Amino acid sequence: LGGDEVECNTSHLLANTLFDQIEQEILERRQYQMQLEEFGAGELTRDQIANEIRVRVEHLKKIEPLRATKVVQRLMKSS
Repeated sequence: LGGDEVECNTSHLLANTLFDQIEQEILERRQYQMQLEEFGAGELTRDQIANEIRVRVEHLKKIEPLRATKVVQRLMKSS
């Protein structure tokens, strides 16, 4: 009886941890690209970084769709 509850909680915690890690990766890539843009070197990596972010957003949507939508909305507001 209690084992199922623990397993469910553990899965939820792992999903949250993975979601947070991927979100951090997105933010780091976005910040890196913004720095390159400031220095005039953004064109070289723009497509690659955009693709990396896009792939990570898709991962977020698979883990927790509603929360992923909120992350994307925050990213769009701050651009």
